[in-house]
Amino acid sequence: MMKLSLTDMQQSVKKLVDSSEISTQRIQEGGNYTNKTTVWLKEIINGATKTTEAAQDISASIQQQQHASEEISAALKEISSSIAQFAEAGTSSRDTASQLNALAENLKETIKVLKC
Repeated sequence: MMKLSLTDMQQSVKKLVDSSEISTQRIQEGGNYTNKTTVWLKEIINGATKTTEAAQDISASIQQQQHASEEISAALKEISSSIAQFAEAGTSSRDTASQLNALAENLKETIKVLKC
């Protein structure tokens, strides 16, 4: 009977050792998964950081483009205003030239009359 008890104890100890080995192996696998997960999370964070920086760069570029567009629009308004003033000056010059032409004709007529 004592022998049977010793055999039972040896089997129980063997089961405990086997169970401990399996548990240790699973813990090691869990640690490996945790390490891999940590690396992946760091990669994700790094990618998110780069994406955020790129978005900030894009936003700054858009603001610069908007500012440049506003400046171009203001310059075009000034050009338009200058063209309108130039056209008005051209009309005024034409009118003045017409008046001078009429005065020159009158002067010619007056000189003809005076010569005779």
